[in-house]
Amino acid sequence: MLGSREEAEEVLQDTFLRVYREASRYDPARGAAKAFVYTVARNLALSRLRRQRREPPKDLSLDPQDPEGEREEALGFWERGQEERVLAARALESLSSEERVLLEEVFYKGLSHRELAERTGLPLGTVKARIRRALLKLRQLLGEV
Repeated sequence: MLGSREEAEEVLQDTFLRVYREASRYDPARGAAKAFVYTVARNLALSRLRRQRREPPKDLSLDPQDPEGEREEALGFWERGQEERVLAARALESLSSEERVLLEEVFYKGLSHRELAERTGLPLGTVKARIRRALLKLRQLLGEV
């Protein structure tokens, strides 16, 4: 999502700190603890992405701090998660194209609901409702992972 191992590591560290500091905000009635942690991580990553949009992008190919060995290690990590990615991809394919596009814009591109409403020309409430319905469908398809 962030495109950089270093950025992801920073978000991971920030996630652990935030979860530790705000553990009292977790409500088991609203979902699993794992979902709470994922939400914190996702929100921090999206904040970082939005901040990056305001800054010029880095050319990672010129980064002397990222030796080739670390890139290979990162590729191995992604290969281990192949089964989960296949399940998620199948679940996404089962959604309508409109639902899938909305979710991709929000989760992968980091657009806010308001930005998505402006981009699509849909009312903000409609965008929120469609995203929520799509997430509920995914939750039902994937079960409690």
